[in-house]
Amino acid sequence: MSSALAANDIILREGYPADHVFLLCSGQAKVLTSSSDGRLLILRTAYAGEILGLEAVLGTSAYCVTTQASSPCTVISLAREDFLSIMEAYPQVSQSALQTLARDFSCAVLAARRLALSPSAAGKLACALLDWTQAHQPGESRAQEHLPIRFPAHVTQEELGSISGLSRETVCRVIAQFRREGLIHPNRRYITLVDPDRLEGLYCERPHPTPGVPDSATGSAPSQTPSERSSQQASGG
Repeated sequence: MSSALAANDIILREGYPADHVFLLCSGQAKVLTSSSDGRLLILRTAYAGEILGLEAVLGTSAYCVTTQASSPCTVISLAREDFLSIMEAYPQVSQSALQTLARDFSCAVLAARRLALSPSAAGKLACALLDWTQAHQPGESRAQEHLPIRFPAHVTQEELGSISGLSRETVCRVIAQFRREGLIHPNRRYITLVDPDRLEGLYCERPHPTPGVPDSATGSAPSQTPSERSSQQASGG
């Protein structure tokens, strides 16, 4: 069934029975989760062509996120049983579903990393801005280092706070700090990251696993992965 939704309408709600998937035919939607005290964390933006509610329909009995229309959009809803039958009949649908699950997992890892590994408010917001550019420029990458990145400023300071786990007041203060340091240039239409590599270098804690470094909990070197063992055996090591 096709439905036309207005901005801010709810497409699916966290905690409700996962009895349908939704194909986003046009428009954009925010995928977010919430805490018991009402705080929101925006995980990503969904675009036309995406399947919403997929992870819940395939794996759990209830939706684990809320999806809210960011703009007027059109969605098609499919009952869970009908969608599972389509996946069995059409392998390309199953492949698309796997790609969707992989992308959603990556977005969840980015959100967790922002909250857990960034020691400061500036670090959380810097990571949020850099991750936002990746999520909103699908298929694109910077051809040269240190080049500015510009993207439409349709995200509000309140939403940036929901992405980075900060209050709106803190976001406003940190953006002013970044402007003074010449790292970003926001205006009404666009946000420009003037030197994204410097922004990341100054404020972002990125994981850099080093083989052989003792594990902090056990004091022993981490075991090799299967791919590392296979590579070592092939080289005769």
